[in-house]
Amino acid sequence: MRSWGRREVLRSLMAAAACGASLPRALAASKPASPLTTQRLTAQTALISGAGSNVLVTRSADGLIVVDGGLLAHRAALLAAIEREFPRLPIAWLFNTHWHREQTGLNEWVGPRGGIVCAHENTRLWLATEYYVDWQDRTYEPLPRAAWPTRTFYGANERASIGGRPLTFGHLGDPHTDGDLYVHLADEDILAVGGALTPGAYPMMDYATGGWLGGVVDASRFLLGIATARTRIIASDGGVVARQALEDQLALATTLRERISTQIKLGKSVKDMLDEGLTRDFDARYGDPAFFLRSSYRGLWGHIRDLGIA
Repeated sequence: MRSWGRREVLRSLMAAAACGASLPRALAASKPASPLTTQRLTAQTALISGAGSNVLVTRSADGLIVVDGGLLAHRAALLAAIEREFPRLPIAWLFNTHWHREQTGLNEWVGPRGGIVCAHENTRLWLATEYYVDWQDRTYEPLPRAAWPTRTFYGANERASIGGRPLTFGHLGDPHTDGDLYVHLADEDILAVGGALTPGAYPMMDYATGGWLGGVVDASRFLLGIATARTRIIASDGGVVARQALEDQLALATTLRERISTQIKLGKSVKDMLDEGLTRDFDARYGDPAFFLRSSYRGLWGHIRDLGIA
């Protein structure tokens, strides 16, 4: 367990405070890119939706702690929403729960203004390189260096005290990508999990950058070790959910990992699995299984040793 204390951020926050003073003028010249909605969770914490991903914002004595930054196209609207809820406070820490562009739209704003942009090292590597994602048929160019995370880590349980707010964060393995992280606001029992949870839908695994069904199983179990019956959980999409959403995802992922693994061993294709209705007992609740089965198949083949095939 590594402890990240207040002293590490104080020097940079002087620059961020200066930025906070000029922020209202900058925002006055910007029109919201899209309608955003804000939900107050506590007196200190708000959930902002509509910027491409859920954005969790909480106040500390040293400035704001933000989990995920939405899409770059929505940056002005998101900053305006943050300013309305938390006037003239700089962003002290910004967490990227993974590399997807829906999570990183504030990076280039926060880093150069003295805030810490924190992510798993794998996320930084994806943001700093060119790569092709076949299921999107899209090549991603590296983000400008100013948008790269300024602080990275590897461990599953990191601790920080930011402006008197205790929190833990850490690597979730590879459920959605290979750089997924969680952030737990311990004093309010609010847990942000990014793409590692997809409430009410099949898990979304970006196999091109490491996500796979076994990672969903492991991450769900890990998060259930943190969440209590009172924990409010925030995923990248959807509203606030409870521990039951993680229990449901674990049950689904465990059952379907076994079924799909068995079908792979029998030489079955994704089409075979769809034709045979492999997921029929889950479809009414979770929707169209086609992409889930394709991504599960590709991801599981990347872990063939775990299946006992090689």
